Amino acid sequence: MARKTTTVYGRRKSLFQRMAALTVTASLVLSTFAGAAVLAVEPEQPLQAYPAASDTAAFLDTEGHWAEDQVLRWNRLGIVNGVDAQHFAPNQQLTRVEFFAILGRALGGEGTADLSGFPDVDPTAWYAKDLSRAVTLGLTIGDENKNIHPNAFITREAMAVRLW
Repeated sequence: MARKTTTVYGRRKSLFQRMAALTVTASLVLSTFAGAAVLAVEPEQPLQAYPAASDTAAFLDTEGHWAEDQVLRWNRLGIVNGVDAQHFAPNQQLTRVEFFAILGRALGGEGTADLSGFPDVDPTAWYAKDLSRAVTLGLTIGDENKNIHPNAFITREAMAVRLW
């Protein structure tokens, strides 16, 4: 008997399962941190080229923190970056585009969505490629006026809606 697979956003269910696992992990990290930081990088820069900490590097403001290992792991994978080379800013609130950047980098894939239809999005901003990926994956479509509100803080409820 053939095995049925469910397609989510054009990918197999295993991607959805990865996303769910990432959501649980992110929820744990973000609920305590109240945010994470993502450095601005050039939109055309591939994930592998994002600046990442070496195996021995640490952020000064996460040393001894309960989530230090996870933050460093995500940094090595290019999922999160610090606000500068030495600071992660674990108590900084997370913006909507930072959330989309983290999630998009974790899921991978290319962003092919045209951002010109979103009046409050600068298509040359550091987050353009990550936001394009989020739109391509169906993680956001904007509000009723097609605004993304890129620099607004995101709530846990809004994150859950985007992931469901």
